[in-house]
Amino acid sequence: MRNKFVKRVCSIIFLIVMLSLSITLLSGCQSTDKSQSFFDNSTFTYTCHYDSQTDTTKIIWRATVTNDTIYKINYCHFIFNLYDSDVNLLSTQQTNYDISIGNGKSYNGNYNFTVNGNVSKISLDHWYGDFDNIWDTYQVWFIVMIVVAGIASIIYIIVMIVQDLELSDTFEAIVDFFEDYGWVAACFLIPLAGTIWGIVTSYWVPILIVLGGIIAFVLLALISHLIKFIVECISDNVSFSGGIGRHYDNIDDDEDYFDPDMEDIADYVDDSDTLMLFSVEQLKEFCRENGIRGYSSLNKSNLVDLIVNQSSNETVDQQKEKQRKHPLKLVAISHLTILQG
Repeated sequence: MRNKFVKRVCSIIFLIVMLSLSITLLSGCQSTDKSQSFFDNSTFTYTCHYDSQTDTTKIIWRATVTNDTIYKINYCHFIFNLYDSDVNLLSTQQTNYDISIGNGKSYNGNYNFTVNGNVSKISLDHWYGDFDNIWDTYQVWFIVMIVVAGIASIIYIIVMIVQDLELSDTFEAIVDFFEDYGWVAACFLIPLAGTIWGIVTSYWVPILIVLGGIIAFVLLALISHLIKFIVECISDNVSFSGGIGRHYDNIDDDEDYFDPDMEDIADYVDDSDTLMLFSVEQLKEFCRENGIRGYSSLNKSNLVDLIVNQSSNETVDQQKEKQRKHPLKLVAISHLTILQG
């Protein structure tokens, strides 16, 4: 039952990771080079409307701006050359627009500005954008992964404390999970290998953020196990020195002190009280060496019950096997007992 519970927790965490990776399809990113954003001259059109009364020209223009970088553009600046004929340059004019263009996105719209004089022709001299930094561009991704990694770590720590999990138990549960469901993932991923590689190369920043969240979760889990190990070591040392721990009122001063490290568990498989004196690691090692299954996620009390029950079952099986091999001998003994009576 406990092993199934651990598998279920691992399944939930695995699904969270897969969902996070799937969300990368909603966000695009390409290059870290900001010069990869460009103005598409093939889509550039404009009209000039001169007002003789005010001696001004209103220019309405349209073009597509593509942001092929990993950063978000939140402001655009365009510098135009203004002509009164095809060759006579009047001046240059800078126009600024509050345009937001997401990473890997394009924006096509109508723009306008007004200049003094009679302008009949314009051309783009150059343009540039104000780019957000990595944090501002992917702020939602960072926050979501911090929250997800934090919640997953809290769940894992709670399960680790309640179920008394060791690091090896977690590894075994993960291995069991992939042994049970790994073929499903393989059947799904292998046909999509090319598509997945394209996603990784095109949407690599969100994927790195997700991987960073996974690494943070793993590090927090390892730190939790390290703290648990240190606390257990301190507790064991204090217990053996007579400070805090179990007190055995029935042990006399003249009796030899029971040292679990010097004893063999096999000698006490029928004695649950003595088995409780051994550590969880020693009990699990005994189960592992003797082929006892279903021990990986059990605490000490359940491990002791498992070993005692296994020993009882083996005793019954041995008696049945003995009866099967020597039925005549047992019958003869029974008849002799009756005759003697």
